[in-house]
Amino acid sequence: MSSTNAIVRSGFDALVPAKNRAITAMFVDMESGKDLFIDPVAARAEYKRKFTAHAAEVEKICRELGIGYHRMTTSQPLELALYDFMQARLHAGRQVARAGNRSAAGAGR
Repeated sequence: MSSTNAIVRSGFDALVPAKNRAITAMFVDMESGKDLFIDPVAARAEYKRKFTAHAAEVEKICRELGIGYHRMTTSQPLELALYDFMQARLHAGRQVARAGNRSAAGAGR
């Protein structure tokens, strides 16, 4: 095996080449049992692109519906992330009005 390539088998054996060198990873498809050779750099870039587009769409829909949106990471324990979120909402002192039927709800006043 050349120093510019490494093969990852079953996610356990990893040979990490020097920085900025190509790496080829082999994964086993759990459904078909077939070997899949994947370029991790390209796979990561594609995943990030798709996730960013998905997250932006979710945030847009929430904003349009008047739903508060807050992205959290798994690097912080959930209870701490929720505490920080609730503190931020408390200090913001604002309520989010739902976008759906605002005119109908206010028409009878």
